[in-house]
Amino acid sequence: MDIQEYNFGKLFLVSVPIGNLLDFTDRAKITLKEVDIILCEEYQVAKQFLKYLSIDKPLIALNEHTEKNEIETIINELKSGKNIAMISDHGTPLIEDPGLKVVQSAIKNNIVITSIPGASSILTALILSGFDTKKFLYYGLLSPKTDERKKELFNLKNIIYTIILLDTPYRMERLLSDVYSVFGKSREVSLSMNLTSESENTIRGSIEFVLNYIKSNKIKKCEFVLVIKGNSQRKWIKIFWNCLK
Repeated sequence: MDIQEYNFGKLFLVSVPIGNLLDFTDRAKITLKEVDIILCEEYQVAKQFLKYLSIDKPLIALNEHTEKNEIETIINELKSGKNIAMISDHGTPLIEDPGLKVVQSAIKNNIVITSIPGASSILTALILSGFDTKKFLYYGLLSPKTDERKKELFNLKNIIYTIILLDTPYRMERLLSDVYSVFGKSREVSLSMNLTSESENTIRGSIEFVLNYIKSNKIKKCEFVLVIKGNSQRKWIKIFWNCLK
């Protein structure tokens, strides 16, 4: 059956700013004004943002505890013809945020899903790094457990492509220390902090230099994205090996 035969509503995946509110697009604002319901990550963050936009809509909060329980309600609302938007606290929804199960269920139920693109801390940090952007690996959040996190880093150490990592603001120095320990002090990295805000700052150099910068400036907590240059030594070994074949 053609999807147009249904009178279902649509699910809009709407990107919000990551720091600078002026980065919110006109199309995204119009979408939030026109939908019937907004799915959010945190009530208070969403309410504050919508108040800035002078938008008042019913909210449904999605997190690891509530998403599974809310899916049936959300799908039923969409099937009844209501349009629903999904936003995260910052940036593009679904990237390290709840909502994937809702999207998967919407697909199974033949509901139209569309994306309203906008800010992304991942791509912003990547293009600011100066590293190769043609091929890169977004690995995201590492395990909070020390042993597992170091195992993950060892698995990433020899990758020849640019690597992008995230973590919670208060674990920034610990992540940098672990990368220093596993990758060695000379691996080049780019640390972007508080992207698009007035305090935006990108520090580039060896992991040793960046870690010392963080410690000497007593930066204990901030929103950040860590971009790591691919293992160029491994790349040349691979090229040499291919030449021998």
